[in-house]
Amino acid sequence: MKVITELIGRVILLVPIEEVYPKEGVHILDAIKFIAGKYEFATRTESLDEIREKGARFQIGRFLMEGREEVITDFSVPEGALVVSARNTDIAEAFLHDAIKSLAEHYDFRTEPIVGKTIYVLSEMTVQFEDVFDQAIRNFDALSRDLNETFVQHYGVQEPQRQFKYRVSRLDFDFDKHFAPQPWSSVAPFIMERKTNQPFSQNRYFCRAPFRTREHVRLLEKIEQTFSRKNQLLV
Repeated sequence: MKVITELIGRVILLVPIEEVYPKEGVHILDAIKFIAGKYEFATRTESLDEIREKGARFQIGRFLMEGREEVITDFSVPEGALVVSARNTDIAEAFLHDAIKSLAEHYDFRTEPIVGKTIYVLSEMTVQFEDVFDQAIRNFDALSRDLNETFVQHYGVQEPQRQFKYRVSRLDFDFDKHFAPQPWSSVAPFIMERKTNQPFSQNRYFCRAPFRTREHVRLLEKIEQTFSRKNQLLV
């Protein structure tokens, strides 16, 4: 397995904003200007009306992490949450903690309501797998032939049937959310879906998971190993 591109790492901290504001108050535009300047965000919310309606938002900033400059794609503060997007969740989470620490130091924002809070995460990436998924399914070749023949017969296709060879295209893992309370019932499913407009022979998949980026990679590697030929798995 090879990670081609880390597309996004998003972290979400659910916290009532009024609980973290300084007890003695702060002019929200001063705090916004401070964050925009510290992290060199290209754009930021400047209208009080927009802040009241949608919250504050910053886009395309810089963050120094372990001596390397990283891009923060988006930092937003909608009602009841802090949301950060970067290329992976490690960067996004480190930025979130740094921003909270900076606001506490400069404006006495309170951190007590944040301690111990669950951080919700989302990871998206493009991955190239070994060609293992079809072989792991019992009698897949026969099933694929039936699908191909039905396609050709129904649509009257004259091209060689190999052009319409059915393959495993998507794997989707989720849990029964019927009894899951919010916010857990809103987390994204774990999906692996072939990239559109790319030949199947490349075996490249768009992958999404409600986990940290490093956990996402580990699980994808485990899935590939589980479906590999050497394991002789028959589904």
